[in-house]
Amino acid sequence: MTEAAVQTWEGPTMEVALKIWRVDEHGERELRTYEVEAPEWACLLDVLDIIKDRHDGTLAYRKSCRMMICGSCGMRMDGRAILACKERMK
Repeated sequence: MTEAAVQTWEGPTMEVALKIWRVDEHGERELRTYEVEAPEWACLLDVLDIIKDRHDGTLAYRKSCRMMICGSCGMRMDGRAILACKERMK
């Protein structure tokens, strides 16, 4: 999702809450909660883009193809390995 798409989506939305482990410059871990509004069709990668673009520009993650084949957006969600571009939020 591009920044333009994030700002201009129309239609049904949903409230999404993510808890993400963040590490500060001293190596201290903190579980941060982000609550955002996203389109109903959003995948985890879309929601991460919204968080980075609108709430926390320091959030870092990998992404590349958005086609569910390269694996660069692989991460763990609720204890299981997933592709962020494939995992629907609804």
